[in-house]
Amino acid sequence: MDNLFPCKDIVEELNDCGIKATKIFPDFVLGGAHSFSELCERLQKYSANDEYQFIYAYWDKYDSYMHTYGPDSSNCDDYLLHINKQIEDLVSKLSLDTMLIVLADHGQITVDKTINLYQTKYRKYFSLKPSLEFRTVAFFIDEQYKSLFEKE
Repeated sequence: MDNLFPCKDIVEELNDCGIKATKIFPDFVLGGAHSFSELCERLQKYSANDEYQFIYAYWDKYDSYMHTYGPDSSNCDDYLLHINKQIEDLVSKLSLDTMLIVLADHGQITVDKTINLYQTKYRKYFSLKPSLEFRTVAFFIDEQYKSLFEKE
């Protein structure tokens, strides 16, 4: 993606403009937070700093829950209540000059019916299982079946 659309992220842009900025990610990034509690603790520490700064924090688990259990599941409701309580606790500990904005990077809806082409008669066309995710599936079609797959 960087080769096709090279651009700086918000943290790089702000730092280049002389505004201190950093980001906190889950532990899928080296040095990332191992839990939502840890992410909140890091935000609290940054808030205690008197220096003007921008912190971008991202947490992926609620999105993962919705993909796994469906957005209407009680598992998702329970997890949302859990992280909401931690956000309320965090807010009570932030310095008064801290602005906290909580938002989602996308929404989800309940899907009643899905079709997994790999589990249908079309499986014979695949050289590998479909990958990425259901919203942006990548198909790996065996060379000898490409035109037939397209026709089907």
